Amino acid sequence: MAATNDVPYLVLSTGTRSEEYARNHLDLPDMAYVEAGIFSGPAMKRCVMRNVGRAAHVGMVGKLSKMAMGYFVTHVAGNQVDTGFLAELAAQCGASEDIQEEIRGASSARHFQEIAQANGLLSVFPLMCRMVCDESRKQLGDDADALVVDVLCFDFEGNLLGHASTSEEGVPLVAGAGA
Repeated sequence: MAATNDVPYLVLSTGTRSEEYARNHLDLPDMAYVEAGIFSGPAMKRCVMRNVGRAAHVGMVGKLSKMAMGYFVTHVAGNQVDTGFLAELAAQCGASEDIQEEIRGASSARHFQEIAQANGLLSVFPLMCRMVCDESRKQLGDDADALVVDVLCFDFEGNLLGHASTSEEGVPLVAGAGA
């Protein structure tokens, strides 16, 4: 419906809360917000099919970590959060071996987030967002240049942990709302 109404920028949320949080950071009409749920990849491809020029993946650490690994159908039964992968991201951001081991033993993506925040590894969230941008381009293949992809990662309270974009201009955040 949004594409039919010529909405040029869609927000593909993984759930109701992430959609709500995105509304505080992006100035877009109601019709631009689409709950893609676990089908982020198919939703992104539909944007290309319908000539939507820009889309934002918005979600929390669990779903975005799966997308950063190239999984764009993110149902929990299909693939679990990979704490080994998250430990590798943390290592890239300067995490010690002890912290990496703690992350590998994390019980959930939220637990990983808490460990990262407690240890000052805040750069892991923009890194994850950048990886989602890169994997989105891979998913789109030959159509990668047809869609600008933005990514916003939120915590469970709606705070923006990180963001990235395939556009050199970055994510068009509402003034004063950025991370």
